Amino acid sequence: MPTPEELEAVTNMNMGALTTVAIYLTVVSGYLAAAYLAGSNLRRSQLLIISCLFVTFALVITYSTYSFVAGAAFTAERFGIPSYRIPGLVMVTAECIGIISALKFMIDIRKSDD
Repeated sequence: MPTPEELEAVTNMNMGALTTVAIYLTVVSGYLAAAYLAGSNLRRSQLLIISCLFVTFALVITYSTYSFVAGAAFTAERFGIPSYRIPGLVMVTAECIGIISALKFMIDIRKSDD
């Protein structure tokens, strides 16, 4: 049976994962708002800068999410707590689909006014 400290370590890593998901949603929402409100008025250089920053931050956050989930699974296994790694891969896949979808949204907004 795991000790309270071991359970707390796993719980803290899972809470870190949830925090990074919340940050991810904030970054994606900000990009979508910028795309909707100003996407058609942006110059190509502005679009490139904003999109590169978005992709960079979103991928770093996606990696952080996976790291927390994988760390929690590894720690849980080490302490004999039943766990599995599939949620981390599902979360990374969903976040990557979200990044691609947000970029597609920006492209669609720009094309609608051309």
